[in-house]
Amino acid sequence: MGKTINAKGYCEYIVPDLTKFWYNISQETEDYVYIVQDGACPHTANYTKKVYRDKGLANYVFPWAACSPDLNLIEGVWRLIKSRIHSRTPRPQTNDVMRDAIQEEL
Repeated sequence: MGKTINAKGYCEYIVPDLTKFWYNISQETEDYVYIVQDGACPHTANYTKKVYRDKGLANYVFPWAACSPDLNLIEGVWRLIKSRIHSRTPRPQTNDVMRDAIQEEL
């Protein structure tokens, strides 16, 4: 069903846009902005750290412990939906069935 992203994919698909966004916001605010990300493996991998160093962003990545409480309010909602979907019998086995289950839980 779902796909995951590794460090190389994260650096190839996410970091370029993140870099542009960071640079533009830093210019607009005339100050540096910190990048806050959770402790997911693609965020903390040595490969990603090297890419951040190469792009000059390493000093602007805010260290966030893997088990820290989320500041993003939607995370609590996703946890609740995930719990409800995992308790379904049978559990969703396809993307279409999963989408329908999420819509039902909302």
